[in-house]
Amino acid sequence: MTLVGTVRANKAEIPHEMKAKETRQHGSSAFLFTKEMTLVSYMAHTSRTKKKIVLLLSSQHTQPTIASSGKPEIIEFYNATKGGVDTFDQMCATSSCSRKTRRWSLCLWYGILNTACINAFIISCENRARTGISIPKRRSFMMNMGRTLITPWAQSCLASPVLSRQLHTLITTVCGLPSLGHTAGSPGTSFADSRSPLVRCSDCPSRSDRKTRHRCTKCAKPKCPRHLYPSCGDCV
Repeated sequence: MTLVGTVRANKAEIPHEMKAKETRQHGSSAFLFTKEMTLVSYMAHTSRTKKKIVLLLSSQHTQPTIASSGKPEIIEFYNATKGGVDTFDQMCATSSCSRKTRRWSLCLWYGILNTACINAFIISCENRARTGISIPKRRSFMMNMGRTLITPWAQSCLASPVLSRQLHTLITTVCGLPSLGHTAGSPGTSFADSRSPLVRCSDCPSRSDRKTRHRCTKCAKPKCPRHLYPSCGDCV
């Protein structure tokens, strides 16, 4: 996998010689090489400014090749392929899975997810076109793919004995999973031991801080009197 893209001139890692305009002529190019990358500095002429430095970084090109137009081959390659980059950015802006964050690592992870979603959608469209299956909308595809990825994790969370009632209801609603009898209102008996310590009810919100010694006989979770429901012999 290779990369070709523009670089801003305000980066501290770029040498001053690659950004200087005083000694450069219109249409001139300067190259800087490392073991893995090539940096090109091209002096362009625009209507707004007499001189403008264009910096491009490439991991594909290794030679200072100049095209017949007088521009470096790196710039010609970038101009020929940047339409796909613009389309990709537009697709990410239309339907994105990223959220506002100040953590650079999380921002990078969101970018990886957006790239994976678009690549998966393109592959799915190609496979559906070959088999004659109708192609869904990209948003619907992303929603279905997201549910498929989180369903195994959601099922494992539902089996946790310390899962709160609010989170249990949210998981079963979003993922369409059957409830495991965690919510309040399910029939069941309870037991209370005077020697047991007072613990917070698993169904009450934490701000209530309602303590109890009663526990459900099926799941052994602490239940306050508000969430205890007696059952007859036929229902047990």
